[in-house]
Amino acid sequence: MAWRQSTSSVAAEVTAAPAAQAIWFGNELAPLFGWYHRPAPERSIGQAAVLCNPFGYEALTTHRTYRLLAERLAARGIATLRFDYEGTGDSSGEDPAPGRVASWRSSIAAALAESRQRSRGLPVTLVGLRLGASLALLAAADDQHVAALVLWTPFIAGKHLVRELRAVRMMGESGSDRADPPAPTIEEGGGFQIDAAAAEELGRINLLAEARLPAPRILLFGRDDVKPDERLVTRLRSLGADVAVGDGAGYGVMIQDPHRAEVPVRVIEQIGNWIAALPPGQESEPSVKAKEWSDTAVMAASTAAPGLTTGGGARTAVTERFFRFGDGSRLFGIISAPVSTRGDAPPPTVLLLSSGANHRVGPNRMYVSLARLWASLGFRVLRFDLGGLGDSLPHPGGRENHSYPSSAVGDVQAAMSALETEPPGGFVLTGLCSGAHTAFQAGRAGGPIGGIMPLNPLTFYWKEGDSLDIPPSRPYVEARYYRQSLFQGDKWKKALRGEVDFSYIVTQVLFKKLALRFGARLDDLKARLGLLDPSADHLSQDLCQLDQAGIETFFVFSDGDAGLDYLRLHGRQALRQLGRKAEFGVTVIPDADHTFSTLAMRERLYLATSARLLARFGQPVGIGAR
Repeated sequence: MAWRQSTSSVAAEVTAAPAAQAIWFGNELAPLFGWYHRPAPERSIGQAAVLCNPFGYEALTTHRTYRLLAERLAARGIATLRFDYEGTGDSSGEDPAPGRVASWRSSIAAALAESRQRSRGLPVTLVGLRLGASLALLAAADDQHVAALVLWTPFIAGKHLVRELRAVRMMGESGSDRADPPAPTIEEGGGFQIDAAAAEELGRINLLAEARLPAPRILLFGRDDVKPDERLVTRLRSLGADVAVGDGAGYGVMIQDPHRAEVPVRVIEQIGNWIAALPPGQESEPSVKAKEWSDTAVMAASTAAPGLTTGGGARTAVTERFFRFGDGSRLFGIISAPVSTRGDAPPPTVLLLSSGANHRVGPNRMYVSLARLWASLGFRVLRFDLGGLGDSLPHPGGRENHSYPSSAVGDVQAAMSALETEPPGGFVLTGLCSGAHTAFQAGRAGGPIGGIMPLNPLTFYWKEGDSLDIPPSRPYVEARYYRQSLFQGDKWKKALRGEVDFSYIVTQVLFKKLALRFGARLDDLKARLGLLDPSADHLSQDLCQLDQAGIETFFVFSDGDAGLDYLRLHGRQALRQLGRKAEFGVTVIPDADHTFSTLAMRERLYLATSARLLARFGQPVGIGAR
């Protein structure tokens, strides 16, 4: 299809795009994070654009699309700002929080002001997807000076988003006893939450009832084969807008798990062509001088997890600054640090490593919360994008959007080398899923590492060609499921009705698990007899070598997570040998899923990880062997 484009060609265009500048802007007490894509002066066509994110999980899946859209627009001479609303992404604030919808509309107003300041008054087009499109229309109506709008499948009524959150939550709960019931004042789904007040605010949004002309020119997109809602087209035209309708093909492949999401290049081209055809504006000297921001901002940190005792009280503010490093400064991250430190000893540094193809905020934005919480407890924390993920460029010959990039360990070493120019405190490496794999492999590679804290690793030895969707540990999970089914009456009824594929259970579950168990025991025997190939992967052996190198290891698993059984089988000897040592540990978070998708699950994770960091690394960490 015309709108599809190979990852390699997209990556090639990204490396050639105009450089973007990471910025803080807005309220000094609640700074917003954004990227300003300034076109070369000779390429400017007298237009500016501000990109408004969708909400929650959709913002994660579309991060790459938004980045590429901004780069394409800047390459065409359009000054472009993409940003995170308050309480989302890398901006200040927590989710959920009171007055969320009003703060998002204020965030767009701040982004409009910042765009006009930086572009010297050029006309601005607001571009939005889903809730971002709905909020863009409302913000434009409030502003009354927005030149144009690009709206991709907006929510006509905000109550539809609330219903979607509920539906996603109920699907996650279906057949599972792990989901925590949300608090009575919280709506949550897909790993993100809004409070009851925000749900009520959303419920009052009705674009068909808008009585103000939001912008004189509007481009509307539907999704794939679904055209935009004709009621909205009619309403906007009745207000005096010149409304055009574009082809929204590509929506479905964009709203997927980030490692599967594809960029809808055809829609991006339509947006660029349409904005480029608008009447150009002229730059003018701004009437009000904007605040001069540095690369560092002060953030209010999350309060300590319930039950966590810090001994001196949790700090309530941290600093955050941009951090570029690596060959050609192609890697990007954000450092969270305490405003001040206790005593003369520098705090250790924690590296939060990319999970899947998510950018540095992590699944459910948990990396932002963890970084700010740990910084409030005295640790310096760097959350960054591995090469080809988020806002870090792929390495030469590398590709974008790969959950297990071959350059991952090298990127970790580059981060440690860049940070060693500051007062060293050692490093603790942590990350969820593929981030846990990177932490483990970087620990094996050595360096100034005091500890690793893998969170729910699905595999320890991923190789090119391995499935991203079916981990080696899957047979254990399926075997547990069928074992539990033996004690459930409804499962027996299905079996008696012939609705259970027993051949699959025998050949694809039991035999595979037995084969894995036999292989693991055989490897253990070879290791004891000194017959194991030194280059072979052997988890127990590697865990013991980490211990000998002075690198502490602390695993965190959701109960029933696939990697836990893998560790218990393939790391059986190490668990016996190291299990009583303070430098080694395994903790299991009860009633949690793989990505800690509810607020209650994440709070249990925050407590367990923070307690470990304070207990073992509250003072500068030991340095492992190089």
